[in-house]
Amino acid sequence: LHRQNPPIIHRDIKPQNIKITPDGRAVLVDFGIAKVVTADGRTHTGAQAATPGFSPPEQYGGTGTTPRSDVYSLGATLYAVLTGEYPPDSISLLAGDEAFVSPDSINKNLSQATSAVIEQAMRLRQQDRPESIDRWMQDLRAIVAGNGNSIQSLAADTATLTSRMRSTQPIVAAAVPTSPMSRPRSPWLWLVLGMTALAVAASVTAFIFGQSQGNTPPDTEAILKALAATATQQARSGGQNSDDPNLAATLVALAATATAQAQNQFLAGQPEATPTSSPTSTATVIPMPPTATPSPSSTVTTTPLPPTATATRPPSPTATPSSPATINRQIAFVSNRDGSDDIFLMDADGSRPINFTATIDDHEASPTWSPDGQQVAFAAINVTENQEFFFSTIRAGRSEGGDVSVITTQAGQPAWSPDGTRMAVGSVGNYISLIGVETGQSQRLTPGLGYRAAWTPDGTRLAFDNNTDVFVIDATGTNLMRLLSSAADEVEPAWSPDGRRLAFASNGEGNWEIYLVDADGSNGLRLTNHPADDRHPTWSPDGTRLAFASDRSGNWDIYRMEVDGSGVTNLTNHPAADTQPVWSPVP
Repeated sequence: LHRQNPPIIHRDIKPQNIKITPDGRAVLVDFGIAKVVTADGRTHTGAQAATPGFSPPEQYGGTGTTPRSDVYSLGATLYAVLTGEYPPDSISLLAGDEAFVSPDSINKNLSQATSAVIEQAMRLRQQDRPESIDRWMQDLRAIVAGNGNSIQSLAADTATLTSRMRSTQPIVAAAVPTSPMSRPRSPWLWLVLGMTALAVAASVTAFIFGQSQGNTPPDTEAILKALAATATQQARSGGQNSDDPNLAATLVALAATATAQAQNQFLAGQPEATPTSSPTSTATVIPMPPTATPSPSSTVTTTPLPPTATATRPPSPTATPSSPATINRQIAFVSNRDGSDDIFLMDADGSRPINFTATIDDHEASPTWSPDGQQVAFAAINVTENQEFFFSTIRAGRSEGGDVSVITTQAGQPAWSPDGTRMAVGSVGNYISLIGVETGQSQRLTPGLGYRAAWTPDGTRLAFDNNTDVFVIDATGTNLMRLLSSAADEVEPAWSPDGRRLAFASNGEGNWEIYLVDADGSNGLRLTNHPADDRHPTWSPDGTRLAFASDRSGNWDIYRMEVDGSGVTNLTNHPAADTQPVWSPVP
């Protein structure tokens, strides 16, 4: 493509744009935003089309793209398939909201030289990337030939660049990183999948690099066949020498992502302990450390945040479920009682639970009600797909049953807007977007990391967390404010029906408890006080009760309590895991 006169820039190279034909060939598809380079050497377009993680910074702005833009996208694609991790978003890197993690620090079987070549392609400034695909391929050939010395200067230079990039990032919250490559596999399984993947990759790269008029394309098939030979030898020997290219263990990831849409790093609706950084706050930080110490002498009082005393409620006794006549609305929740994670609906007193989704091949999570209480949307993940490369779709159906429609793909954690026209969703790249329910049009909302959005009742603002703190932002994407910030983690915000208070979960006491604050972050109150974990608060339509998930019975169940923390009642009381309750908004 780049050898055409004038060159053609694809501008959207990513795993989901690589398709496999019935005869096993891989082709690059979706030329909808491809552009021809103009006389000034750049492409220009009014469309701001970009794929977070795979698009370079210049593609988001008006500076124009060049062949080096495709180099970035191809490097990001290799980053994804050789690590099993989604590439960092270039805009988040520029803004300091995300730290660049080198490929060889994720996949320990990658050589430093391989990692350096990928990092060079993904440099943020165009002039720092290889000037052409041909130049970049020279370094790849050197790796295949086992000549690591030929690119040692590149590796050292890239290591310096990576160190400099990391030094500019905000402090990242300590967490246990996940590794989708950690499970042991048979070497021969690696070989079979790897050979398939390399055959696919050979066709893909031949297509990408070989479209020319009168020019001989680079011998990419020979390069990848050499990689296959190396992988074969490593699989037969069950190991690898320090001088080998160190690529065999990555072939499973390559095979999986050659046909996958893209990795969704977070399982929809489930809080994960992944390293995160805080979006830049545009307002004064309001510290709220929940550090009160329980006192057995107290009875049913709650503890302000920040605490001014050590008196708190003792562990609340669990009452037998009752059935008040005034509580008859349904609660949606997630349960695995039928073998997989499904969305269940029940009356607000815990009676009449039904399996709303009842699927076999899907895991469903993150239920959200339409504002009229007639529909339930949720995130669905197909469990027949490779488990290391999840992506979910947002679906919706009427609460009384019937057909389920797809709202969007590659998204999770939906939250329906109060006017019913939009949903806030977690997008690939770990930020929040707003998507039109009818139109499907998407708009990025958060500039950095964002999870678990919650709309204010008037639909003008949203609260969300970044696995560490709670933020508030206007629905227009402006006026970002850090609402809760402390040494503890605050997650899963939920607005009261009148918009005056916010419930959330915090681990300030070592375990997770439910807290309340006013809308401005003041007057914090601790509601639950139990050695177990309490998560996922949700409000009743009249604002007098909250439901939440807790493992205080030995497994996760759905509980209900009064707004002052009293009257804790186990609603589900089932040996399966019941989590993520969401109360219908209709009184």
